[in-house]
Amino acid sequence: MRYDDLIKEEARAFFLQGLGYKTIAKKLREQHQNTLSHTTISRWSSKEDWKKLLDKQRKAIRSETNRNATHSNIK
Repeated sequence: MRYDDLIKEEARAFFLQGLGYKTIAKKLREQHQNTLSHTTISRWSSKEDWKKLLDKQRKAIRSETNRNATHSNIK
């Protein structure tokens, strides 16, 4: 079955929030009444390199946290 891009975007957003493939699949099955499996989400993640996006996001958050901590120490 082919899923539309909206469902893929929702899956990616959940992944970037830290949810696992099985949890994401369950949420999307409940929301959209489909048969989406965690292995499909895993394939999407691998194909589109979601882990790289997650790493970039985490790095940006660490950088911002460090910048805020440094700014607080200066005050």
